Amino acid sequence: MMKLKITCLFLFLGLYSCTSQTETNSKTIHNKDFNWTITIPENFNSIDEKDWNKTQQKGKDAIEKTFGEEMINQATTIFTFKMDSSIILKLIINPMI
Repeated sequence: MMKLKITCLFLFLGLYSCTSQTETNSKTIHNKDFNWTITIPENFNSIDEKDWNKTQQKGKDAIEKTFGEEMINQATTIFTFKMDSSIILKLIINPMI
């Protein structure tokens, strides 16, 4: 739980520093599970769920091929945004085992 809080704090600080610029076309997301409202900077675009699932599957396949073991991903993606080709903003929840 503490790890999740720290991760969320860094996510918030990162978003806050990005939003210090003009926010004319920014997007606002509200998550009912966490009661969070997050403003996504205007230069970030939503990634289609199908495209993101393909990207995750490629990564999963590569890990399984490298280590020869099945990877079980229990994370749930809340949202995924992308800026340019290298910066991805993603919020996930992962059950504590």
